[in-house]
Amino acid sequence: MNAASGGTRGPIGYMVRNGVAANLLMVLIAALGLLGLSGVVQEAFPVLPLDAVEVLVAYPGATPNEVEQSIVLAVEERVGAFDWVDEVSAVAAEGLASVIVRLKTGADAGRALSD
Repeated sequence: MNAASGGTRGPIGYMVRNGVAANLLMVLIAALGLLGLSGVVQEAFPVLPLDAVEVLVAYPGATPNEVEQSIVLAVEERVGAFDWVDEVSAVAAEGLASVIVRLKTGADAGRALSD
């Protein structure tokens, strides 16, 4: 058939002329989708690897300079002595200190957290 006589070519034209083939293809796609869906693991709370520990210390009424001198420097010094520490970064704000300790690859996160 040619375009002048109303015939269409290609996969869409084939499906238009053969409705059974189109329906079989639709059933096959739906069945493969359901089969694939059974292998998907869904978690409400996914388990994420722990690669950092954050230490928050409140020091009400202290200036950022006081927080840095009395808390941040002491925590950085103590935490930096551990062999599982990769990087230490800290922020001193008014009345609050935050120290983030990044762990080395393969470090025991439970031990790091308890230490």
